[in-house]
Amino acid sequence: MALAPHIQQASSRTSSEALSNITGVTRSHGATTAGLNTVSQHVLNGNGLEPNAGSGFRNNDNRLGDSVRRQATFLDARESTCTVGETTAGLNTVVNLSRRDLTDGEVSLLSKGLNFCPTPKDLDRFNLRKDINEFIRRIRLKEYFYDGDNVGGDFSDVPAFRNKSTWIPERGRQIAIEAYAQAVEEEILSSLNNERGVYSNLSESERKALKDLKSYDDIIIKQADKGSGVVVMDRETYVNEAFRQLGDREVYRETPTDLTQQIMEMVNDRLRKLLGDGYIDDKTLDYLLVNSTPRAGKFYLLPKIHKKGCPGRPVVSGCGTCTERVSEFVDCHIKPLVPEIPSYIKDTKHFLQVLRDFGRLPEGAILVTADVVGLYPHIPHEEGLSAMREAFCRSGQSSIPAEDLVDLARIVVTNNNLTFNGKHYVQILGTAIGTKMAPSYASIFMGKLESDLLERAPTKPIFWKRFIDDIFFVWTEGEEKLREFMEFMNSFHNTIKFTFSWSSQQVNFLDVNVVLSNGIVSTDLYSKPTDKHQYLFHTSCHPNSCKKGIPFGQALRIRRICSTNAFFEKRARELCNYLVKRGYKKDHVKREIDRGRRIPRADTLRDK
Repeated sequence: MALAPHIQQASSRTSSEALSNITGVTRSHGATTAGLNTVSQHVLNGNGLEPNAGSGFRNNDNRLGDSVRRQATFLDARESTCTVGETTAGLNTVVNLSRRDLTDGEVSLLSKGLNFCPTPKDLDRFNLRKDINEFIRRIRLKEYFYDGDNVGGDFSDVPAFRNKSTWIPERGRQIAIEAYAQAVEEEILSSLNNERGVYSNLSESERKALKDLKSYDDIIIKQADKGSGVVVMDRETYVNEAFRQLGDREVYRETPTDLTQQIMEMVNDRLRKLLGDGYIDDKTLDYLLVNSTPRAGKFYLLPKIHKKGCPGRPVVSGCGTCTERVSEFVDCHIKPLVPEIPSYIKDTKHFLQVLRDFGRLPEGAILVTADVVGLYPHIPHEEGLSAMREAFCRSGQSSIPAEDLVDLARIVVTNNNLTFNGKHYVQILGTAIGTKMAPSYASIFMGKLESDLLERAPTKPIFWKRFIDDIFFVWTEGEEKLREFMEFMNSFHNTIKFTFSWSSQQVNFLDVNVVLSNGIVSTDLYSKPTDKHQYLFHTSCHPNSCKKGIPFGQALRIRRICSTNAFFEKRARELCNYLVKRGYKKDHVKREIDRGRRIPRADTLRDK
């Protein structure tokens, strides 16, 4: 029955998480599941990795200024080379920056990806029963509220901040449901008595590798920041680089003790004041209050293998922190303000729509992309909060006064306490990557900054759009004036700096290659050269429906992005090759790609 694969996957949750928990690995806020199999084994010269004495690691690119030099550098690009090796399973997706030589079994295991779920040796009976009960509860709830007679209350478009209900309708309301529930439970539980063993989707060498990798204390395993792939690093290198970043006195301040308890009291006092002022109700207060045992944020780094020197992206996991739910509450109120920004781009589909509607570009047009260097940790608190206040005043939509929401946001950005390797810190500049409100907050700040920048610029682009910290614009005043404009942008703000790429023929923005020919814009799929295309491995213990949908979903994405049939056919062949290497049947992949091929591109660009 349809429930069976879901129950099986849920009941194996403890075992299936093993691979993603190896040696301190943490899943990123935006980790994707794309990737081709290619082992990149970095060969160390001389005595291996050597940090610059007293100053962390060398960064040889001095063109981008002090703001870029703050970025983490795990490895001097000039002191390493990359070799690519193939295994019998296809190309592998492990980037090994460590001194440890990985066995074939370890490489094979990690190449399956950190989202790969091993099948368990034994089913977890407790979680199995729990999942069955939750499944039946959802059916009873559907029946109870089906005719609407039992539905009451005031409904609105604003999400309700409530603790999750555990209420279950009384049994016996519908005989058919009770009979079905009993049949489901009996059939699944009776199958547990079957002596037939569970098929293992790992070889013996991979099972051994799983055990060994968990025991190694000299390496760290992380998901690559972008382009998927699994990165293996020396623990010493990782820790030293993290401390180098945390040693930046402009961004972080070390504290002698954990500040979590006093932050909890501050948050709860402010929330009770909101209740007293009548802006939230008791149930919302119960949800937002920090009642359980909170913890400090967990600091970690994600290696950017797509950039020179493999710089690291600092991330703070906000799960279980004092400001986690407050940040969620603030984000709910500021998120609707972001689409009102003139430069707003929602996603790739929206960008393609905007490009289509803009039409033909004038002669001599130059395509330009700009990337903010480390946006989140470089937003001054007062400027970010001021931009948020102005956005609320223009909108006038919030049911809670702007100053109260700004005050809550201030608590979030100024009380980002975090811990790493037993030491405690507070972030004193910017906002953490990982807190719920960060993308909306950063977008609003950038909306204000770019508005002021463009207003004061002596010469302006004819087209300007932005996705958080990635900017695309069209320039028509010649390259010399463009260089002056770029210098103006990088001198406009003390902490916000940009890197640029421009061409009269083609540039890359998000996952789109924008091509310009005789004023006509066409688009093709863009992947970073380091993208491993690490799609979910086909033997992973995921529901079959999840794996079956991947080929069509990716084909639909290609159909949407590729504006010409030639582009589509090229990318479709590549996709087929990638998926077959990840264990998918070639006939099924071709059939799903053909489904995508038959859909008119115009239909893929329509809003639902």
